Amino acid sequence: QVLTKLGLLPFPTGERTMALASNAQGHFINRWVDLECPSHSICKWTQGLDSVSLPIRHAEGRVVFPASQASRMVRHLDEQGQIALKYTEDVNGSYERIAGICDPTGLILGLMPHPEAHLFAMHRPVYTDTPFAEGAGLQLFQNIVNHLKDRESTCH
Repeated sequence: QVLTKLGLLPFPTGERTMALASNAQGHFINRWVDLECPSHSICKWTQGLDSVSLPIRHAEGRVVFPASQASRMVRHLDEQGQIALKYTEDVNGSYERIAGICDPTGLILGLMPHPEAHLFAMHRPVYTDTPFAEGAGLQLFQNIVNHLKDRESTCH
């Protein structure tokens, strides 16, 4: 939310083109959602992922664009691979079911679901795995750490 309000997403050097508005339902949402990762996304956090299941907890998480620019903006973001995650269903009225956006480098990710709340299987309301089996959120953090390690090793 902060990255969007500061205008750092989706374009850190351009004008502010995206905002987060109140959920279409008009109330706080606290539930688990399924997300898909567009295969052409440049987001380093979601590389190699097809789908994830994460919790959402927000009252203002609906992605909106200026009405006159919305379809053009989303088409541009999609073409650039900046749409990192999409809800598999309309959860909160977010434009085109967008749940996560990255900057043009793929390094900065803003998303409404909470990957930090699904680090291990035991974080799900119901789980059949061992409690400390990896949760979907952990993979996002591992992806960015691995990307940074790879960059560091090529710089030396």
